[in-house]
Amino acid sequence: KKLNAKKCLDIGTAGFFTARSMAKWCQTDTIDIIGEMPEKPFKNITFYKGKSQDILPKLGKYDLCFIDGDHFYEGVKEDLKNCKKQCKVIVAHDYGNEKWVTQVIDEELDDFLVVLDDRMWFGAPYENGIDRSGNKIDYGVVVYDPNNLLGEVLCNF
Repeated sequence: KKLNAKKCLDIGTAGFFTARSMAKWCQTDTIDIIGEMPEKPFKNITFYKGKSQDILPKLGKYDLCFIDGDHFYEGVKEDLKNCKKQCKVIVAHDYGNEKWVTQVIDEELDDFLVVLDDRMWFGAPYENGIDRSGNKIDYGVVVYDPNNLLGEVLCNF
Protein backbone atom coordinates (compact mmCIF):
# COMPACT_ATOMS: atom_id res chain seq x y z
CA LYS A 1 0.00 0.00 0.00
CA LYS A 2 2.77 2.45 0.94
CA LEU A 3 4.47 1.72 -2.37
CA ASN A 4 1.27 2.60 -4.22
CA ALA A 5 1.82 -0.54 -6.29
CA LYS A 6 -0.32 -1.18 -9.34
CA LYS A 7 1.02 -4.66 -10.12
CA CYS A 8 2.67 -7.21 -7.80
CA LEU A 9 4.15 -10.67 -8.17
CA ASP A 10 4.19 -13.60 -5.74
CA ILE A 11 6.60 -16.44 -6.49
CA GLY A 12 5.62 -19.49 -4.46
CA THR A 13 1.84 -19.35 -4.16
CA ALA A 14 1.26 -21.94 -1.39
CA GLY A 15 -2.17 -21.12 0.10
CA PHE A 16 -2.45 -17.78 -1.73
CA PHE A 17 -1.71 -16.01 1.59
CA THR A 18 0.74 -13.47 0.18
CA ALA A 19 -1.07 -13.11 -3.13
CA ARG A 20 -4.35 -12.33 -1.36
CA SER A 21 -2.61 -9.75 0.83
CA MET A 22 -1.14 -8.05 -2.23
CA ALA A 23 -4.41 -8.25 -4.16
CA LYS A 24 -6.14 -6.04 -1.60
CA TRP A 25 -4.17 -3.16 -3.10
CA CYS A 26 -3.31 -4.08 -6.69
CA GLN A 27 -3.41 -6.58 -9.54
CA THR A 28 -1.33 -9.60 -8.48
CA ASP A 29 0.25 -12.42 -10.46
CA THR A 30 1.32 -15.54 -8.61
CA ILE A 31 3.46 -18.46 -9.83
CA ASP A 32 3.86 -21.97 -8.43
CA ILE A 33 4.81 -25.39 -9.74
CA ILE A 34 1.89 -26.98 -7.89
CA GLY A 35 -1.69 -26.03 -7.04
CA GLU A 36 -4.64 -24.59 -8.89
CA MET A 37 -6.74 -21.46 -8.72
CA PRO A 38 -9.80 -22.15 -6.54
CA GLU A 39 -13.16 -22.73 -8.24
CA LYS A 40 -14.20 -19.27 -7.06
CA PRO A 41 -11.18 -17.23 -8.24
CA PHE A 42 -9.71 -14.54 -6.05
CA LYS A 43 -10.32 -10.96 -7.15
CA ASN A 44 -7.26 -9.29 -8.74
CA ILE A 45 -5.18 -12.51 -8.84
CA THR A 46 -3.86 -14.35 -11.89
CA PHE A 47 -2.32 -17.76 -11.17
CA TYR A 48 0.41 -19.24 -13.38
CA LYS A 49 1.29 -22.89 -12.94
CA GLY A 50 4.89 -23.82 -13.73
CA LYS A 51 8.47 -22.90 -12.93
CA SER A 52 8.93 -19.24 -12.13
CA GLN A 53 12.24 -19.28 -14.00
CA ASP A 54 10.32 -20.16 -17.19
CA ILE A 55 7.21 -18.00 -16.65
CA LEU A 56 8.57 -14.75 -15.20
CA PRO A 57 10.66 -13.70 -18.24
CA LYS A 58 7.45 -13.82 -20.32
CA LEU A 59 5.60 -11.47 -17.97
CA GLY A 60 5.89 -7.71 -17.66
CA LYS A 61 7.15 -5.29 -15.05
CA TYR A 62 6.11 -5.23 -11.39
CA ASP A 63 6.17 -2.70 -8.60
CA LEU A 64 6.78 -5.39 -5.97
CA CYS A 65 7.82 -9.04 -6.05
CA PHE A 66 7.71 -11.49 -3.14
CA ILE A 67 10.03 -14.49 -3.63
CA ASP A 68 9.30 -17.65 -1.66
CA GLY A 69 9.31 -20.39 -4.29
CA ASP A 70 12.36 -22.41 -5.25
CA HIS A 71 14.78 -22.80 -2.33
CA PHE A 72 17.68 -24.35 -4.27
CA TYR A 73 20.71 -22.36 -5.42
CA GLU A 74 20.12 -22.20 -9.19
CA GLY A 75 16.38 -21.55 -8.87
CA VAL A 76 16.79 -18.77 -6.31
CA LYS A 77 19.58 -17.22 -8.39
CA GLU A 78 17.46 -17.20 -11.54
CA ASP A 79 14.42 -15.80 -9.70
CA LEU A 80 16.52 -12.97 -8.23
CA LYS A 81 18.12 -12.12 -11.57
CA ASN A 82 14.72 -12.02 -13.30
CA CYS A 83 13.15 -9.98 -10.51
CA LYS A 84 16.00 -7.46 -10.54
CA LYS A 85 15.17 -6.82 -14.22
CA GLN A 86 11.40 -6.77 -13.83
CA CYS A 87 10.60 -5.52 -10.30
CA LYS A 88 11.10 -2.18 -8.57
CA VAL A 89 11.14 -3.67 -5.05
CA ILE A 90 11.94 -7.28 -4.11
CA VAL A 91 11.04 -9.02 -0.88
CA ALA A 92 12.64 -12.44 -0.36
CA HIS A 93 11.67 -14.95 2.31
CA ASP A 94 13.82 -17.39 4.32
CA TYR A 95 17.02 -15.33 4.58
CA GLY A 96 19.15 -16.89 7.29
CA ASN A 97 16.97 -20.00 7.38
CA GLU A 98 17.55 -21.65 4.02
CA LYS A 99 21.22 -22.15 3.07
CA TRP A 100 20.87 -21.57 -0.68
CA VAL A 101 18.46 -18.66 -0.32
CA THR A 102 20.86 -16.91 2.05
CA GLN A 103 23.91 -17.58 -0.14
CA VAL A 104 22.29 -16.28 -3.33
CA ILE A 105 20.97 -13.14 -1.62
CA ASP A 106 24.44 -12.46 -0.22
CA GLU A 107 25.91 -12.88 -3.72
CA GLU A 108 23.28 -11.08 -5.81
CA LEU A 109 21.96 -8.19 -3.76
CA ASP A 110 24.01 -5.19 -2.72
CA ASP A 111 23.81 -2.22 -0.35
CA PHE A 112 20.10 -1.64 -0.94
CA LEU A 113 19.22 -4.49 1.38
CA VAL A 114 17.25 -4.49 4.63
CA VAL A 115 16.62 -7.65 6.67
CA LEU A 116 13.39 -7.68 8.67
CA ASP A 117 12.56 -10.10 11.47
CA ASP A 118 10.10 -12.74 10.28
CA ARG A 119 8.52 -14.02 13.45
CA MET A 120 4.98 -13.04 12.55
CA TRP A 121 4.63 -13.67 8.79
CA PHE A 122 0.91 -14.00 8.09
CA GLY A 123 -0.30 -17.52 7.41
CA ALA A 124 2.99 -19.20 8.24
CA PRO A 125 2.82 -22.49 10.14
CA TYR A 126 5.53 -21.11 12.42
CA GLU A 127 3.96 -17.87 13.54
CA ASN A 128 5.14 -16.32 16.81
CA GLY A 129 8.74 -17.43 16.26
CA ILE A 130 8.22 -21.12 17.05
CA ASP A 131 8.37 -23.95 14.50
CA ARG A 132 6.20 -27.09 14.57
CA SER A 133 8.73 -28.84 16.81
CA GLY A 134 8.69 -26.03 19.35
CA ASN A 135 12.12 -24.67 18.35
CA LYS A 136 12.78 -20.92 18.25
CA ILE A 137 13.13 -19.49 14.74
CA ASP A 138 15.62 -16.74 13.99
CA TYR A 139 15.53 -15.51 10.41
CA GLY A 140 13.91 -12.90 8.28
CA VAL A 141 12.69 -11.47 5.04
CA VAL A 142 14.94 -9.33 2.88
CA VAL A 143 13.79 -6.11 1.25
CA TYR A 144 15.70 -4.95 -1.81
CA ASP A 145 14.81 -1.38 -2.71
CA PRO A 146 17.57 0.07 -4.94
CA ASN A 147 15.62 3.25 -5.74
CA ASN A 148 14.61 3.91 -2.12
CA LEU A 149 10.93 3.84 -3.08
CA LEU A 150 9.91 2.78 0.41
CA GLY A 151 12.11 5.37 2.12
CA GLU A 152 10.59 6.21 5.47
CA VAL A 153 8.61 2.97 5.60
CA LEU A 154 11.79 0.92 5.98
CA CYS A 155 13.30 3.42 8.42
CA ASN A 156 10.53 2.58 10.88
CA PHE A 157 11.76 -1.00 11.32
